[in-house]
Amino acid sequence: MALRGPNTHDLTKIHEEVNQLLNQRFIVSTFAITVFGLVTAWLLPRQPLEPNTPLGGFVFIGSIFLTTLLFVLFLLWYFLKSMRFILTTYLRITNKSDWEFDFKKYRQMSSLAYSGPQCVIFLVLNFFAAILPLMLSWVYAVQLKPRPIFWASLCIGAAYEIFILGVGFRGWFDRESKIESCWLAANEEVSALPFPRTRTESQGAHLPRLSLKRWLWKGLVEDRIIAGLVLSTILCVVLVACIITVYLAITLLNRLSGG
Repeated sequence: MALRGPNTHDLTKIHEEVNQLLNQRFIVSTFAITVFGLVTAWLLPRQPLEPNTPLGGFVFIGSIFLTTLLFVLFLLWYFLKSMRFILTTYLRITNKSDWEFDFKKYRQMSSLAYSGPQCVIFLVLNFFAAILPLMLSWVYAVQLKPRPIFWASLCIGAAYEIFILGVGFRGWFDRESKIESCWLAANEEVSALPFPRTRTESQGAHLPRLSLKRWLWKGLVEDRIIAGLVLSTILCVVLVACIITVYLAITLLNRLSGG
């Protein structure tokens, strides 16, 4: 085997890091529940709303803010999952963990492992965050106005819901196979390298480095998940900015026409 593989101390360290990443994913999931409760309590009206009056843009923007915040927490959860795959795949490649071989086979047959229940939490929280304006309109019998922000909040919530569902249960942007390919490529690369025999040779023997510009371009072009996340982030920022701009323009025009 070209890769040297972990020694006893390395195995202990890797196992501790894997457990820590699992614990951090659980903390992110529970923190999402806390964030949902705090922001929802902040958005609820302090006094009963008058029937047949516009709900206002504050609740819609708050709903967009809450769904976006939950989506960012889900992305953090997703990257923690990918970081765990780096460690567990290394254990499988070096034949140091029979459990990881068996657990991978189990995950291919069932989604009822670590990820499934936590994804359900994000799905439920995002769903209620997206329909929060609807719930308030039903409770207080108010109008869902302004309409553009209402439809924008629903569309953003639905897009996040589909993304979480696809990543959690349909295997979208699954990085485990790519991480495994990287480890296998590193294994072949190491076996093909002429190992230096002296200190002078070891100082001059190194792999070619990519510049920061080429590394970013390589990541955006070849890695679909990075390109998708960058594109979705830009679109979300532009969409939220457009919504806020339209809302402020409509409010300004109403005030000028009223004055």
